[in-house]
Amino acid sequence: MESSYDEYSPHLMQTILTKYRKGIKGCGFLALAKQYNIKGGPTLLRYWYRKWDGTEASLTKQSGGDRRSILTSEEKKKHVQAFIVKKSKVEAAKYEEVRKNVENKTGKSPKLRTVQDYGKSFKITNKKRKRVLKSQGHHSPYFSSCPASPLFCRYSHCFCVLGTEEYRNFVTTFRKKCQRIAKKRLVFMDGSGLRSEPRQLTGLAPSGQTPRSTADKAEKYEPRIDIMGAISFNGPLACETKTSKQRRATPNRRKGKMGVKGYTKDMVKKFLKNQLAPQIEAMKVKEVIVCMDKGLSFKPEEAKEELKLGGAENLKDVWILPTNTAKFVSPLDNTLWHSLKERVRARKPRSELGTARIVKEEFMKISATDIQSYFRNCKLTLRSDPSEDL
Repeated sequence: MESSYDEYSPHLMQTILTKYRKGIKGCGFLALAKQYNIKGGPTLLRYWYRKWDGTEASLTKQSGGDRRSILTSEEKKKHVQAFIVKKSKVEAAKYEEVRKNVENKTGKSPKLRTVQDYGKSFKITNKKRKRVLKSQGHHSPYFSSCPASPLFCRYSHCFCVLGTEEYRNFVTTFRKKCQRIAKKRLVFMDGSGLRSEPRQLTGLAPSGQTPRSTADKAEKYEPRIDIMGAISFNGPLACETKTSKQRRATPNRRKGKMGVKGYTKDMVKKFLKNQLAPQIEAMKVKEVIVCMDKGLSFKPEEAKEELKLGGAENLKDVWILPTNTAKFVSPLDNTLWHSLKERVRARKPRSELGTARIVKEEFMKISATDIQSYFRNCKLTLRSDPSEDL
């Protein structure tokens, strides 16, 4: 706007504005902008008019305000550029960390946008990190990203399903069914997993350099944290994690020995009975409906039985999601799990137990506003088009 302002002399602005007559055809802002070929159009004329007091002097551009930087050049180099360069070689930082460093070192409180501008002036960029073993101090082949498989190869089954009319009908029908009932009655349950030393995927580094993250083990050999969670429209209900030690201590009835690789049917039943059922009972909502994935060959009757045994007398039904539809109809998959893992990575846990604890904390801190936005992403709310993204 200011560059357009400078292109025209105060005398021309005065001439145009004196011809303005509100409500008279040919004398409005649009007509005058066309007549005098004003690049900013009627918007620029309105801007002039707001500053105009009837005199040409009021249209003369005044000197700008105080735009001096909050940090000195030395402080920028030391607390922004040098900090980012140093961290990029060990544990690449994000701009929020840089801003906190500036506050701690200088006692000044620049805005995040200001710190980002400082970084941009030093040609600092945000890009994908390389993970480095502490013991080796160089890039490990185990941390290299797997080559991206062609979509038709990696997801061939999924695309095959997505391309059918039957699949679209499954998703659309389920969304319509959810839209017809009160959202406070819906409970979604699903599982996920996370490595024991999760790291943020991107970080800051000078142009031409690669940001790094350090870890004790190669990602290939890091233990996995299994997560099981449940949410309602008004907030999180329950979250449970299983570490590698807990999985090794779990009986495997199928193989007749100790140790499981992930959540088994018995483990899910215990979660339903001991963790989720009391929370559903405490919701004080009648006719609650639990929606869960089709994994582990669960039948609605089995899930209802466990929930009833746990005391969920207000349960009406259990809906099993159609095959391969969770990404479209479950708020947990779209995209609560992704957001949760990003928050966990930002806290940089250093141990398996620490990661499990942080996962629970971050899950139970998810706000109702965020969960409701995930419901809208899945087109489960009224006035949403159930076939929009299919």
